[in-house]
Amino acid sequence: MAPSYRLPVTCAELPAVAARYKYEAEDDLGDILPSVQARGHLTREEFLRIGEWKTRRKRRAREKNTAEYIIAVTQAAFASSSERFRIEALTLLDGVAWPTASVILHFARDSTYPILDVRALWSLGCGNGPHVYDFPFWGSYVEFCRGAVEQCRGTVRELDCALWQHSKENQGPIYG
Repeated sequence: MAPSYRLPVTCAELPAVAARYKYEAEDDLGDILPSVQARGHLTREEFLRIGEWKTRRKRRAREKNTAEYIIAVTQAAFASSSERFRIEALTLLDGVAWPTASVILHFARDSTYPILDVRALWSLGCGNGPHVYDFPFWGSYVEFCRGAVEQCRGTVRELDCALWQHSKENQGPIYG
């Protein structure tokens, strides 16, 4: 059964909450999407930048991936017409779980993919999300986020920022 999501703010409030978003990682990753779309895959440097932006905790695992393997996996994932294959293929890379795979899709494949994050899930009323991610959960999350963006006439990135910021302001620290 799909989770029941609810926006924590109105569409009118969403831009103001998103505008308060500040993340410790200085790299906004905005230059990656056009380059990857032109070439069809991530370079090792781009892959490591995205991983570092999402979480430093898995750095050593991500560094085990060779440039050739990163190219092969990301090229196959980005070229596929299967939504399930796109997200699940990326988890073949060392140090990449569903949340990091969602960041790769957002910044390197298509900015209409939302970023899967415990703060966003908390803001949507899901606690910290499921203990194990799967494609039905991912599909329902993507569908809800894209629908909310359409309803609010914003962008997925604006929604991501607003959900993260709402959690930070209302949930507080989530890691010890």
